[in-house]
Amino acid sequence: MDTSKSLEELEGEVWKNYEFPTELVRRSYELRKIPVANLDIDDLRLLISQEIGLKYLVTLALSILSDNILAEGNYYPGDLLKSILEIPKAFWQSDKSSLTELYLIIDKNISAINSSDIIDDSIKKMLLTGIDTLKK
Repeated sequence: MDTSKSLEELEGEVWKNYEFPTELVRRSYELRKIPVANLDIDDLRLLISQEIGLKYLVTLALSILSDNILAEGNYYPGDLLKSILEIPKAFWQSDKSSLTELYLIIDKNISAINSSDIIDDSIKKMLLTGIDTLKK
């Protein structure tokens, strides 16, 4: 993948500019125009949580998570992982190599999640539940 290209360029699809009904839609529209190499953790979290550009962005997110399983966007430590865990199963069925990589990252880091003192118990429980759900 050429990370100097935007999602619009990679997908060959340009969204029409119109009056956006929400800030989320406006921000998603704008992020699709930025080279994927320039997207930060929160940009990835937002786009992935909206199921935008998964074919291109999951690989980038997994690379970040392999270095820091609790990588944080604008909300809380682990919010990027949370967005990855909420990707529909249909995506993972079509990209088994990314799913295998995610399993390896989780297995390598599960103790770090369990013993982390930078996330509160409710976030820890949410992430662990998401991991359990993914593995079913």
